Amino acid sequence: EYEQHTGLLTMVQDQVVFPFRARVLGEEVDVVDMEWPEDDEFGLDLVCERGGKRHRVEARSVELIPPLPDGHLYLAAYLAWKKMVGG
Repeated sequence: EYEQHTGLLTMVQDQVVFPFRARVLGEEVDVVDMEWPEDDEFGLDLVCERGGKRHRVEARSVELIPPLPDGHLYLAAYLAWKKMVGG
């Protein structure tokens, strides 16, 4: 599972084009980057910006909105994998 997680996150990092628009808790944000979380062995945090402030948000809490960013299918693959391994 560790190698799968690393491979998926590497593909997300290489293929998803930042920044892009999304929603968190119903509010539109700019997703400007991604970070590997320190406290979740199989996690992915997206760095969201709104009102000049940046916040790290777990990827499952971010809703993509059109136009979808280039590489969004890699993010979808990560989220499907995360659900499959029970995360």
